Amino acid sequence: EYLQSLIDRFGPTILSSDASVNPNSTSVRIKNVIWSTRFRTHSAIADRFFTRLGGDELEDAAVAPGVPFTTSRHGGIILLIGDAAHIHSPAGGQGMNLGIRDAVFLGEAISKHINASASQPSTADTDNVLREFAEVRHERALEVIAFTKTLLAVAGTQDKKVSWMLPISATTVRDWMMWLGGKFGFMQARMAWAMSGLGRR
Repeated sequence: EYLQSLIDRFGPTILSSDASVNPNSTSVRIKNVIWSTRFRTHSAIADRFFTRLGGDELEDAAVAPGVPFTTSRHGGIILLIGDAAHIHSPAGGQGMNLGIRDAVFLGEAISKHINASASQPSTADTDNVLREFAEVRHERALEVIAFTKTLLAVAGTQDKKVSWMLPISATTVRDWMMWLGGKFGFMQARMAWAMSGLGRR
């Protein structure tokens, strides 16, 4: 009954069990299910991609030779990237590409952080490099999540009439629009650019 209800709601009307909806005026029903599984999609993102563990309180002690006196020692750095920082549906294969881009730009950020730490003893100043990296990656992750939700919405268009004035199904309109868009080179290039992730480095 559950699978049948899904087909009736989201499948093509020619497979509907409701004879009044089916264009062939017949009821098509599932007789036997050999194997099935549920697939669900979720989207989530960490509030912050960068933070530091709590440090030890010190009494005017030097953190290291050559470093000015301070009243606290900063804790270790925590950076979240890839699936640890964000998850979303696999639509368009965006997850792996986003994780790879996170790692590539993390390498650059760590290099800048190390160089800044060598010339600027102040932890607050050098952390700005990592904080900026985390903010940019957070924005990119939100963009990818929105993009995958759009892809799912288009792919999951329900097979129902657009309106009583336009007696054709929404999926037919979607398919025709995609077919028509694919005829234009600039649309093909734009979609390829969006799917590649190059526009959201």
